[in-house]
Amino acid sequence: RIRYRLFVQGVPALGGAVAALVVGFVAWRNHAQAETIYARQATAATNEKDFAAAEVCYTRLLGLRPEEPRYRFGLGVSADARGDALRAVQLIAPLAPDDRVGFALAHLWMVDRLLKAAEAGGRASTHDLEVAERHLIRLRDDPNTGAQAVSTLMRLYLSTGRTGSVVDDAQLRRAAESEPETRLTVVEELLLRGNRTE
Repeated sequence: RIRYRLFVQGVPALGGAVAALVVGFVAWRNHAQAETIYARQATAATNEKDFAAAEVCYTRLLGLRPEEPRYRFGLGVSADARGDALRAVQLIAPLAPDDRVGFALAHLWMVDRLLKAAEAGGRASTHDLEVAERHLIRLRDDPNTGAQAVSTLMRLYLSTGRTGSVVDDAQLRRAAESEPETRLTVVEELLLRGNRTE
């Protein structure tokens, strides 16, 4: 038999639970909508090279989802474009660990930074070249950035006199043969090898 008195006393608790669920759902929906809006604004600002606005958007996005590597990377790129290279490295370097694959775009950014620093200084340190090589080797099989990583690795090897490494690796060799400015180097190496075996 139903005890109406207990049922009536439980109605406020039930109402409170329903209200809490509704408030939670609305808050979650607003959170998701804010993320979508800020992500669109960040992309638009970056495309327009308005890096101050992009930095604000990425900062807010990280406030919503601090674990999202895309947002941390975007903030780092924005900081770099605004001339704050130290902050950019602090944001992006943890995304591209030296001992494993991290966020692919962060690895490519680190390689680009290392190679540009080497070009600016006239000569790259052996350590910087080794770090760049490790980043690129990790990315070779990445479906989104693998082709760029292979091309950059091939150029790195050719620029450091390691033509044999390019010729001996099928993937690097195809990359070199597909680019007119590097094709001749590969052909010359193959001709030299042909002459050595005769």
